[in-house]
Amino acid sequence: MIRKIYGYSLGLALALAAAASLADGIDQHRLVDAMDIYYGVVPAKVVESHPKKHAEADMHGKNRLSGGTHHLVVTLFDNKTAQRINDAKVDAVVIPLGLAHQQKPLELMQINGTVSYGNYFNMIGNGPFRIELRITRPGKGGTTKTEFEYRLSAN
Repeated sequence: MIRKIYGYSLGLALALAAAASLADGIDQHRLVDAMDIYYGVVPAKVVESHPKKHAEADMHGKNRLSGGTHHLVVTLFDNKTAQRINDAKVDAVVIPLGLAHQQKPLELMQINGTVSYGNYFNMIGNGPFRIELRITRPGKGGTTKTEFEYRLSAN
């Protein structure tokens, strides 16, 4: 039951983040190399509000998250078959304007039987932040690269 509640909460948080971004004119989708790449950024405060016994409590090796930490979530689909891609290796680089970049692998996340990739990044201020994704799929050869600019909503 807790897992279902968490899944719905995370889904709602991502949907709200997507809706807010679309309202601000930000497109959270890329079509690259026959892959539909969807992304969302959720404040860590939202993720931390889930029950302590949930698997999220230790996701991505988090201990205590500092203020300004956000959770980047990426979901991949094969554009031709509309099937979710669950065997990719995804790395992200978050580059704040004028500050040092952070590079981390996005870890496989299984929530309610679906697969996404995610990790925590410090995003202090409203941005802009340049986010670069590098996606490698077994048997597909090469690495797919895409980037986008992201601004956090002013609170």
